Amino acid sequence: MTFPDEHVVAGRLADDYYWIAFSERTGRSEVLEQVAALGLAAALMSELLLSGHLTIYQDGLYPQSADPPADDLLGQIFAVVSDPNQERHVATWLQFLATEAIADVRARMVGSGLLGRQAGRSLVGKRRTKYVPVHATVAAWPAVRLAKSLTRGVEITLDEAILACLVSATGLMNEILWDKVDHARGWDNLLSIQESMPPPFSAVIAHTDAAVGKIFLTPRGV
Repeated sequence: MTFPDEHVVAGRLADDYYWIAFSERTGRSEVLEQVAALGLAAALMSELLLSGHLTIYQDGLYPQSADPPADDLLGQIFAVVSDPNQERHVATWLQFLATEAIADVRARMVGSGLLGRQAGRSLVGKRRTKYVPVHATVAAWPAVRLAKSLTRGVEITLDEAILACLVSATGLMNEILWDKVDHARGWDNLLSIQESMPPPFSAVIAHTDAAVGKIFLTPRGV
């Protein structure tokens, strides 16, 4: 499988991942928050790889452009990565970005008018803020689009392919391939996509998959 040189970015990759990983109704993660945070961190890193601001060389993350991204959040990440004294290993950066990835992406989406804040209380009366989509159709579209791409075998854009791999690595594919009729075909196409992923993105996905695995192998309380 090859990806078109000119891929259409339907939305920011981390935003699209957020719509799939977090419930429209409750605003809560469909998987462990640690896992969703890793998925968002990988998506943010991939956004900077897609834009050409970062590159991966010998499993290290390096700046590739002298000009910062226009996006404020990506600009902050780019500035930190560009510091010559920083650690380079992709796995380390994934863990670092994951610590604030949920809050950072939510803030960006609130600022873009995609998410709204709702004040509420938990079952025990504790105050909590719920983040819900401003437009339900916008929130639902990434999952619908990805399901169509996987099950119909149509040409898939690189950003969609990365999203599919990150969704799979973080255990969310059943949120996409919920229709049993299309399930097998979708998984077959996903395997083809994974095998064709360009090296920088395959590295991000492999490290995300490994980090997710460690979460489930680590005993609680450790």
